[in-house]
Amino acid sequence: MLEMLKDATIADTPFWVLLPDCRMPGMDGFQVAENIKNDPKLDGITVMMLNSDNRNSDSDRAKKLGVHSRFFANIRTYMLANRYCIANILFD
Repeated sequence: MLEMLKDATIADTPFWVLLPDCRMPGMDGFQVAENIKNDPKLDGITVMMLNSDNRNSDSDRAKKLGVHSRFFANIRTYMLANRYCIANILFD
């Protein structure tokens, strides 16, 4: 996934937003967010995370990694658009 993000950035077609699941197999959403945060080439990608539960430890970890928003269970398109706009206004 990270190589795909880097390749897109090099090709001048960067991703604007990424929506990983915090419990993905292999590299989970937290690891993805950490890699994005630590790679200057990927600066500017808004990370919003899917989460199946509401653990306080997940919330704290997400904040430390620069995750702009977390979504639980059923998510609607308008919610994504709304949170993306808010994240870019507040964090730009």
